[in-house]
Amino acid sequence: MSQPNPRPGRAAGAAELAPPSVTRTYLAVLAATILTLSGCVLTESTVAPPLPTVPGVTATASSHAPVPGSTVVPTLTVQPVTGWTRLNPGLEWITLTGRPKDVQSDQTVMIARIEPARANIKVQYAPEAPKTVRDWQASSGADVVINAGYFTDKHVATGLIIVDGKPSGASYAGFGGMFSVVDSRPNLQWLLKKPYVADRKISSAVQSFPMLLMGGAVVPNIPTDARPSFRTFVGIDKQGRVLLGVCQTPTWTMIELADWLAVQPALGLDTALNLDGGRSTGLWLRDVNEARLTDSFDVVPAVITVALKG
Repeated sequence: MSQPNPRPGRAAGAAELAPPSVTRTYLAVLAATILTLSGCVLTESTVAPPLPTVPGVTATASSHAPVPGSTVVPTLTVQPVTGWTRLNPGLEWITLTGRPKDVQSDQTVMIARIEPARANIKVQYAPEAPKTVRDWQASSGADVVINAGYFTDKHVATGLIIVDGKPSGASYAGFGGMFSVVDSRPNLQWLLKKPYVADRKISSAVQSFPMLLMGGAVVPNIPTDARPSFRTFVGIDKQGRVLLGVCQTPTWTMIELADWLAVQPALGLDTALNLDGGRSTGLWLRDVNEARLTDSFDVVPAVITVALKG
C-alpha cells in the first residue's frame, strides 16, 4: 500500500473516526449532537447539545488553530466561470480558492466535474480491505476516486450503502443525505425531506451528513462552531452533472464550506452533501499531476468511483 502524501497541519496518528454502528434511534440522536467526526459536522434542523461520550469513537480536533487575536472577516471568494481543464470527454477538473475565517491566505478546493451520460459512477465498499483513496484508484482503474461516508473503527459504514444493487447496513432516519445512481442517473436527496425507500432501480448509493445545499441554497442550521478541518463533498449542478470535491487544507468549518459552495458561479450547484472528511479526505484523478491531488491519510472502506465510457 502506498504512503499517503503528507499534508500541512496534520498530526500523524490522530485518528478521526465516524460513529460506531448503533441503533437507528441512537444514530438520530448522535447526528444531532456530535460536532466533529473525521473533521466534519452535522445537523440540519436542531441546535446540538453537548457532545456525548461514545465508546470506540475518537473525536479529534484539527491541528489547525485560528490565529490568536485575528480580526480577519471570512472572505467568500467568487471565482469567474473559467478555468475548467478538460481531461477527457465527460470529465473536467478545476482548483478554486476561498478564504475561511481566521485564515490569512486563500485556500484551495479541488473539484472534478462529470457528465453522467459519459461515465459509469459507482460506490465501492470493502470493509474487510480498506485502502487509501490513491490505492482505491490504482486497484479499480477508475478515472476518478473520492472517499465516501462515515465508518466505525471496524471500517463498517454507519449508514446505508448500495453496491451493484445490493444494500448493506441501515438507512439514516431524519437526518443526512444520500447520493445514489438510479437507472444510470445520479441523484442526491435530503433524507429529512425525502426518506430512503428501497428501490431495485438504485444500483449504487452512499449516505452521509449533513446536507449542505438544496436548490442552490445553504441548508438551515448547519453548526457554526465546528473546528476547521479537511472536507469532502459531492454535489449535482443545475445541468445534472456530478461534482466531487475536497478542501485541500485543514482550515474549513462546515458552514464556511456550505456558504462558499453556494456562491460559486463556476460550480452552479443545485445540491451538495458533506462526505467523511479529516484524515479520510481524498480525491485522486487519473492523468493529473500527483502534486495537485489529495490522498487520504487513513485507509477508507468506501469510495465513489468514476469510469469514463469508451
